[in-house]
Amino acid sequence: MLKTGFAKRPITPQKSMTLAGFDRRSQPAQGMLDELYVTVLALQNGEEAPFLLCSFDLLGTDRTLCEKVRQALPLPPERVWVCATHTHGAPRGAFSGGISQDHAYIDSLVANCKAAAFAAMDDLLSAQALWGEATAEGVASLRDVPRTQAAYAMPLLSLRLKRENDTLHWLQFQCHPTVLDESNLCYSRDLPGGIAGENTIFTNGACADLSTRFTRMESSAKERERLGLLIKSAWNEMEYQEDIGFGERIRPIARELVLPYGNGVRGDQRLGLLEELRQKTADCTDKAALRELDACIAVLERGDRVLPQTRTVTVAACDLGSRLLLALPFEVAQADGAQLEREAAALCEKPAYLICYCGGYDGYLPHAQTGVNYQDLATGYLPEARKQIWQGVLDCAASAVK
Repeated sequence: MLKTGFAKRPITPQKSMTLAGFDRRSQPAQGMLDELYVTVLALQNGEEAPFLLCSFDLLGTDRTLCEKVRQALPLPPERVWVCATHTHGAPRGAFSGGISQDHAYIDSLVANCKAAAFAAMDDLLSAQALWGEATAEGVASLRDVPRTQAAYAMPLLSLRLKRENDTLHWLQFQCHPTVLDESNLCYSRDLPGGIAGENTIFTNGACADLSTRFTRMESSAKERERLGLLIKSAWNEMEYQEDIGFGERIRPIARELVLPYGNGVRGDQRLGLLEELRQKTADCTDKAALRELDACIAVLERGDRVLPQTRTVTVAACDLGSRLLLALPFEVAQADGAQLEREAAALCEKPAYLICYCGGYDGYLPHAQTGVNYQDLATGYLPEARKQIWQGVLDCAASAVK
């Protein structure tokens, strides 16, 4: 019998910290638009240990933070998934390995997640599962193409867990939550804050090339509410079907991959590319194209990066009976995410859904060949890592359903 539990705890800093997500933003936060949370959904079948999905309103949860959370809980590590909504309105100091790390804040994140996890496990009650899928128009757009080609119908995935006295919700959207741009200096959940929703855990999907770049009219709290309402309207109109098989088994599996690393433009090549991009900026009149060019320039202006030759990441899958979840610690392009879900679904003969920013935060999934765009300049992974990552996820999926 499926049991589910839910809890959340605020994680908004009690002090001013520099916000993450934009290279050009260096000022500390000057207020709070809405509270940041860590939200935990617990799923349990029979007497098995619960499976926890822990979602932070952060840019990302790096490997060290994920490990600290797992170590704080009395569960097998593969039964604790830690992910982020990828809001750019959260502190930069959450990254354990970063130069701006804040140890006290990181400790508070772990403590609040632990408290929410125990509260969710104490809240476990029998539940009926219903699934719904829909699309939200006018929210997400392809950000790496001209405006005339950028329209995108954003998939929404919703799980409704009906209990005796309440209903729990899981909503996965698929968009960079960047209605608020680099001028924002307030802590904010961004898009999830505009959607709201009681007893709801939010996760993000494959959205490396999706944002509100061509759909937002301005970067403001009011605009966030407008776009959030579009998502909420599609969510409210969603048709649900009962899923009797959901949760009849809960079988997660994780794999560590040692990947080829060290990608980066250096030396004279970097300087030459910088000059070329600055010239394009001088000749460009399109605001959206200027943002992309400036993002590329900002990466190159970080200087020559000295990177290790390998990097270890964790990929995962979880068989939930009638459905399969996949987890990647990367930013994944929407077409790649859809293809990976199709291949996993065909392999396991059940619907598959990809949660990104999950199990770590390791930047962009590399393309087959690197190019001059923000994703490929920002990733540290060599193109050959792509095949290894892809196969690792499919191997997890196959092992989880055996």
